[in-house]
Amino acid sequence: MVMAESNEVKALKGKLTVLSGVLRLGHEAFRRRGATALGWHIVNNSRLVVRFDRSALVDMRGGRPRMVAAMGQAESNGNTEYALSLLRLCTFLGSRLSERTLVDETWLNGYEAPESVLEAFRYINSSMKACIVIPLREPESDDPDRLFLWVVEFAQEMPPNVESVIQLLAESYNDALWSSINYRKRLFGGWFQRGKRFR
Repeated sequence: MVMAESNEVKALKGKLTVLSGVLRLGHEAFRRRGATALGWHIVNNSRLVVRFDRSALVDMRGGRPRMVAAMGQAESNGNTEYALSLLRLCTFLGSRLSERTLVDETWLNGYEAPESVLEAFRYINSSMKACIVIPLREPESDDPDRLFLWVVEFAQEMPPNVESVIQLLAESYNDALWSSINYRKRLFGGWFQRGKRFR
């Protein structure tokens, strides 16, 4: 009986540790300014609560995907084979994702992905066992172009409950990301408006 209670207490402590980590990461996200700074935070620091093996943030705005940040890279390099494959995959995924999705060949074939997209996915997934893609869309916007994709990959089987933890993180990251982007837009937009009035 004591052993069972001890295991329950350990499980509860583990959940509280993860929850406090999620809250801390979400709070820190709001202190980052700009998509790049927040991108580094998302792809690197999220490993404190989700033990993924690779992660990237892709900016889908403007109709041309751009790598914002990739885990473990000091600078985002969009010209590596991995980056080019990821951008090709994300181009296909962009308009088709409305929520976090476990992407695999079965899912891609269900959407009749062309061979070039399947090849890109196979390259990305060659050393991984699972790939989750999370859309970060501008809140209360109908513009499908206002989108980032957070890609999270696992070399082994995903730990239990990891998708729910990722979802909690994604909600905070989504709000922080668009708050930062729209703050800059309001700031510079207001500056230009003031400049016009001054002239």
